[in-house]
Amino acid sequence: MTALAVTRDRPANAQTASSATAAPPAKAATRRAPPVRRRIALIAVGAAFLAALIVNLPASVLRPALDRIDDFSYAGVKGTVWNGVILDVAIEDADVGAVDFMVSPFALFWGEARIVFAFGGGGGGDVRGAGVASAGLGGSVKLTDVSLEIDLTRTGRRYRLVGAPIVGRAIIEDASVVWSARNGCRAAAGRVWTDLMRGPAGAYGVVPFDLSGPLSCAQGALHIALAGAGEEGRIALDLSIDPRLRYELSAAAAPRRASVDQALQAAGFEKGGDGLVFSATGVFNGV
Repeated sequence: MTALAVTRDRPANAQTASSATAAPPAKAATRRAPPVRRRIALIAVGAAFLAALIVNLPASVLRPALDRIDDFSYAGVKGTVWNGVILDVAIEDADVGAVDFMVSPFALFWGEARIVFAFGGGGGGDVRGAGVASAGLGGSVKLTDVSLEIDLTRTGRRYRLVGAPIVGRAIIEDASVVWSARNGCRAAAGRVWTDLMRGPAGAYGVVPFDLSGPLSCAQGALHIALAGAGEEGRIALDLSIDPRLRYELSAAAAPRRASVDQALQAAGFEKGGDGLVFSATGVFNGV
């Protein structure tokens, strides 16, 4: 009886010893697993570091892209990629001056790059004004709330109007343009004013008058239609720019003086309609 009692006690003791032996691995496994709070803290620190790096990314990283633009020069860049300035910008013959820009990071979340820009902030330059440019994933570019004043004297140095150099100013007010790389102009609004007739008027000895008109789109081309009249007669200009940046300029003039009529014909105008007509085509370079 005593031996039987001893035999029954051994399995119980063995089970207890087995349980005691199995306990340490469970404790070791618990020690190896990092706490959830520690993981969250590490992720938060990493995200904060990455955000600080992106927010403070210097504008100098834009240099390689700027250096690849044809007929474009600049003196340097300051600030960050989100809020900076490109110094002493020049495009072909146009001295643009300083270009301030501010990128909206929130627009990136819905797949759009949105930039608020301003010209001539440092004083000087041929272009002054501001606007908003945005580009989406579909390949279209939008310009909105654009108001610019352009000094045409140097900007139009390489172009001539009816045989005379282009001088004067052009003012663009509350303009908006939607431009597609594939289909060209999709929508446009705004007005343009200019006194560029000062050049031809001075060459022909007549009293100059201003031209003004709207922006519009037609068959994928951006149209700028300008018209004006004065005591010397009237003139209408229509400039169209297609998706390949080819332009076509057409003009219709009705001068009152015979001497001006003859001078315009010598400059390339021909008889047509109730006056004289002229047309020219070309391609905008360096864009």
